[in-house]
Amino acid sequence: MTAKPSQRNSVIETGTVRLPAEQGSFRESDVPALVGAPKASSTRKLVVANLSKSFGSTAILKDISFEIEEGEFVCFLGPSGCGKTTLLLCLAGLESPSSGEIYKNGQTITSAPPSQRDVGIVFQSYALFPNLSVSDNIAFGLVNLKWAKDKIREAVGGLVSLLSLEGHENKYPSQLSGGQQQRVALARALAVSPSLLLLDEPLSALDAQVRTRLRGEIRDLQQRLKITTVMVTHDQEEAQTLADRIVLMNAGRIEQIGTPWQIYNEPATPFVADFMGVSNLIQGVVSEQNEVACDQFALRCNTQDYLVGTKVQLLLRPEDIEVVAPSVLGTSVDTFTNLLQVTIVKIEHLGAVVRAHVVSANGLTLKVDISKRDFDPALHGVSQALCLTIKTNDIRLFVQ
Repeated sequence: MTAKPSQRNSVIETGTVRLPAEQGSFRESDVPALVGAPKASSTRKLVVANLSKSFGSTAILKDISFEIEEGEFVCFLGPSGCGKTTLLLCLAGLESPSSGEIYKNGQTITSAPPSQRDVGIVFQSYALFPNLSVSDNIAFGLVNLKWAKDKIREAVGGLVSLLSLEGHENKYPSQLSGGQQQRVALARALAVSPSLLLLDEPLSALDAQVRTRLRGEIRDLQQRLKITTVMVTHDQEEAQTLADRIVLMNAGRIEQIGTPWQIYNEPATPFVADFMGVSNLIQGVVSEQNEVACDQFALRCNTQDYLVGTKVQLLLRPEDIEVVAPSVLGTSVDTFTNLLQVTIVKIEHLGAVVRAHVVSANGLTLKVDISKRDFDPALHGVSQALCLTIKTNDIRLFVQ
């Protein structure tokens, strides 16, 4: 017996109707320039312009604007409650924005129902039909589109092979592992050949090893199919591994848009610096050219864009702080910049690196990463003294 589909599922995963041109068109002036946004081109696929969303008096999205190129993989990244899932639902047509516009293929889809957006979506819970087999779950959208049975069998067979589900076609969701359920949900979303694939934290319920393997499979699949993909995640590593570009959000706003390298190495704000990876943020004041005065010490760094007296925050990444061996320090102390004497108060073994939590005599606390190769338990234990050096180019400044 075939289960009767709910309206919500049928409109998401079966819709392939295109919008008529008279529903509205996109203008270049509708989207402001953003850090890391791609240059305008004829292949632009998805444009969000000044989008806002409120529930009652609570603003969830605040003037969101960005562009996504055709075939791009973009991750919405941010802490819980930042609005990234609400933004995804607005793209899918499952939430209506309070203001702003969404354009796809040059046409407005802001008020269009999900069935007219040509999207496939995979939810965090996968939302598989428990009383349908793997094959019937994958075929669900095609049945609703009234495809011929032989065409459905051919399409399902291709997706089963593509997503390595051979031998599971007649199983039910309860008989599958979490990773296999994720593949079925992805196959169902891809069955109708959507031009936009939306993923709402599809890997969050899986254990670490399965999650790592499947995110590689998702990226490989996306590149093979060249399908425009938007994924919501709160996992930094996941976003950096999968995305061509990251949209980093905080409190309903976009903090920065850029490639994974840009987001990590060129953070636009202290929030981005602190959210991405591990950071040391220190308060200071520009005291003279290329010098910042901190509490009872000074650091040499590039202050070209800052006036003397400007209050700043200094970003020091743990991997950019070097430990100087006593034997080297004693013979060439003048060659090092920003030397700090510290004491180890805590050690964390993280596999490839060992993270030392250190404190200086004046109370400055830092996190320092030591490679596994350079770590020496006899020299790098709790209460041991270290000498650190920080290169000027490895210090980034933010105005407070």
